[in-house]
Amino acid sequence: MAVGAIIAAAGASHGVDEFRPMMKVFGTTMIKKEITTLREGGADRIVVITGDRAELLEKHISRNGVTCIRNEDYKTTHMMDSLRLGIRALRDTCDQILIVPGDVPLFTTESVRAILASPASAAIPRVKGKSGHPIMIRQELFDRMLEGPADESLRDILTSDSLEVDYVEIDDRGVLLDTNTHEDYRDLIHYEQTSMRQEPLSFHIDVSLLKNQAFFDEELLLLLRETDEAGSIYSACRRLNISYSRAWKKINHAENETGFHFLNRRAGGSREDHSKLTAEGKAFLKKYEAFSQALSEWALNHFPEYFGES
Repeated sequence: MAVGAIIAAAGASHGVDEFRPMMKVFGTTMIKKEITTLREGGADRIVVITGDRAELLEKHISRNGVTCIRNEDYKTTHMMDSLRLGIRALRDTCDQILIVPGDVPLFTTESVRAILASPASAAIPRVKGKSGHPIMIRQELFDRMLEGPADESLRDILTSDSLEVDYVEIDDRGVLLDTNTHEDYRDLIHYEQTSMRQEPLSFHIDVSLLKNQAFFDEELLLLLRETDEAGSIYSACRRLNISYSRAWKKINHAENETGFHFLNRRAGGSREDHSKLTAEGKAFLKKYEAFSQALSEWALNHFPEYFGES
């Protein structure tokens, strides 16, 4: 099973004038910094929950290999409602899910890995007694979070007497820094500029399969997986902010190269194509993911040999 991540970025940016997920940090934006760090820390699938200024944000991250799901009722619902949308999208393919708001960008890859390494049902990073993000939950909590009372919060669940929570002590103040106010943002930028911490060298492996030319990569993997879950290429394209024509071009090219169909198609109206993965398609995706995981594990083990401190 894979590791998933949910970035809750649906809420309006109260307390600051700018749109928080797109505020600048480390030469990029908060949301892109979070996506990069989560992926380098071990997240295989990342879901961004959008709401306020959804089209703007979805376009901004359209090339970052994430799934966007809109909380259409973000003005009248709470963060837990957004998290439930993300959990439903990840529950069948992930056994761990990381949870982080869209305005906590300075946690490190080392912190993500430390949180994921916890065997507990839930893990929360802690710095000198203060709890931060991202939070990790395991598969045994998914149903509990989906089926709880409508007014139940994440805090209610995590402070339940029956829940095993591991507070992971780390040396990374970035897990605590958000941007609820202008003062928070100034503190965050000051931390970025004055701390002795430098971003560690890391890596990300994007596997492309080819014959005469590349025909299968992570973008197509995500497109096919989203299509199978949504039952429609059109719906998958909307989630991934990919054009419908471009999606079909990538799928047709891959099918021509492999000699089999990745999708069963049933014609429908208004682009509702009713598509699901074929048995051959499912087997191919499983091999691709296993191969990518094996390469990543090898690289993680050997990376220090080549790029460790001298």
